[in-house]
Amino acid sequence: MASASPTRLLSVSLMLASTVVAASIASAQICGDADGTGGVTLTDGVQTLRAAVGLPSQCSGRVCDMDGSGDVTTIDGVNVLRRSAGLSARTDCGTRFGEIVKVRVQGVEADVHLEAPPVPPVGAPQDVVSVTGPASVPAGGTATFTVQLARPVDSLIFAFSEGGATVDGFAELAAGSGGGAVEVVIDAGTPAGGAAGDFQIASRTAGELGAFKSQTIAIVPADKVTCSEGVIDEPMPFPYDGDSDACDIGNPTDIDTFAFQGTAGDDVRILVAGYTDYFDARIEVRDPNGTVVADSYCDAYIPCSVGVGSLSDPPAQLPILITSGRYIVSVSDAGANNTGSYTLHIERLRPVNGRPLAMNGSISDQISPAPDIDSYTFQGTAGDQVRILVAGATDYFDARIEVRDPDGVVVADNYCDAYIPCSVGVDPEQSGTAQLPTLTKSGSYTASVSDAGANNSGGYAISVTCLFGPCL
Repeated sequence: MASASPTRLLSVSLMLASTVVAASIASAQICGDADGTGGVTLTDGVQTLRAAVGLPSQCSGRVCDMDGSGDVTTIDGVNVLRRSAGLSARTDCGTRFGEIVKVRVQGVEADVHLEAPPVPPVGAPQDVVSVTGPASVPAGGTATFTVQLARPVDSLIFAFSEGGATVDGFAELAAGSGGGAVEVVIDAGTPAGGAAGDFQIASRTAGELGAFKSQTIAIVPADKVTCSEGVIDEPMPFPYDGDSDACDIGNPTDIDTFAFQGTAGDDVRILVAGYTDYFDARIEVRDPNGTVVADSYCDAYIPCSVGVGSLSDPPAQLPILITSGRYIVSVSDAGANNTGSYTLHIERLRPVNGRPLAMNGSISDQISPAPDIDSYTFQGTAGDQVRILVAGATDYFDARIEVRDPDGVVVADNYCDAYIPCSVGVDPEQSGTAQLPTLTKSGSYTASVSDAGANNSGGYAISVTCLFGPCL
């Protein structure tokens, strides 16, 4: 499988230093240190609260804007007080460093500095022997790294660069290490779109910074699953409504395995969008007892997609789950003779956690990646006649609309097919599966939007309109 490739590259520079009192560090401005004493104290909390209510204060610039909102508020004052007491607090002061991660060493959280980090000189010694840890961490999650040192260090300096440029801010913390292994814990933030790149570590002894040691790491959104062969154990845990991040079948006989927690009664659809010519994606699903409950593949000389779900015919039919527990999803090339990249998507259609859509209302959104499914809920009453329209806004995006009644029964299913933006609808006047009959039940209906072939992304607008009945 390929390593993660989120939309923004992040180079994470974590530098080990041997002195806390170096001039370049002592002069650094610490997030929350209103009086500039070099630490965050109760006095700083008082100064921040004074600034928040417009009273004279020692706060200057963004040093007291703990949450990076652009203003100093009472929330910032509370965060300073929490930080002074050693409690968890928002401490980024608008820095990219603080937005992306917090760093802890031996249980102590590093302070965030607002200046550019120090840079090791040319020819600096390589004191960091190795860095081991996970290749990825979910946004909001935690990752632990073991840093093997060749000699003792006194302090740690943490810095980051993004897209080859050093980001604003760094952190520093006494290491208290006599050499050997040091445990570094990263608490990932929630950077929009995730981030990935190099995690670098260096040392400084007797006031001199050492050379960097690199480790690849990715911070991915919570609904993303990063594929990293040999680094992340399989089967990889997979959330409902989640997507894999740039996975691939690296050799023809490779099989990638994922696991999701299913509950009896769940209506699940699993899709794989292939992106490589001649790669014939195959999906196998096994229940908690190891029984194969669905198996399907696509076959084409161009990129193709495949899915399993309750609406498909056997063997591609994945029946409504009857057993609760861990389900295993295997992805491979059907003929074991081609390689290719793909995205996996697992959607729970019932019970649904849909986005509310008001009667006579509309919402604009997009399907991305290609196998994505967006679900909306609207309240219907027996006797209502309703029209649901999806207007596609992207070439080759073949909008599909599925409607389920309050019991999960599919009452309408339609799609459009064109190389230019196309629209699709369901209502009482149409025939076949495109007909949405007069509603016979009162309750929450679900409208699900996707690409009909699960092979294109695109923007769209969905609307629900009352034509006749109690909804008027």
